[in-house]
Amino acid sequence: MENVVVIASRAEVPPARYVNQAEAVVSRAAWSDGTLTEIAASWLTPSGRLYKMKAAEAPVTEGASLKLSRTVRYQIQGSPIRAVDVLRLNR
Repeated sequence: MENVVVIASRAEVPPARYVNQAEAVVSRAAWSDGTLTEIAASWLTPSGRLYKMKAAEAPVTEGASLKLSRTVRYQIQGSPIRAVDVLRLNR
C-alpha cells in the first residue's frame, strides 16, 4: 500500500496537517454513541469514508455529519459474527 499514514494519538483533535485529508478512517469498536462519527468527519476528505468495526448486533450510530452507506458482516474462523459500518459525509 502506498500513501498510508498510521497516527497513534487521541482522535478528538486531528493534527492541523491532517484535517480533512483522510480518504479513510478506520475504528475498532469504540464510542458506542455518535461521538466517533463527528470526530471522524473532521479527518475526512469530501469523498472519504469511516469504516467502523462493531459487534453485528450493535446499532448503527450515524451523526449529523456522517450517514450510513452500507454495512458489511463478516466472520473469522468460527468467531462471533461482526460488522463494519461504512459511513460517508452527509451532503
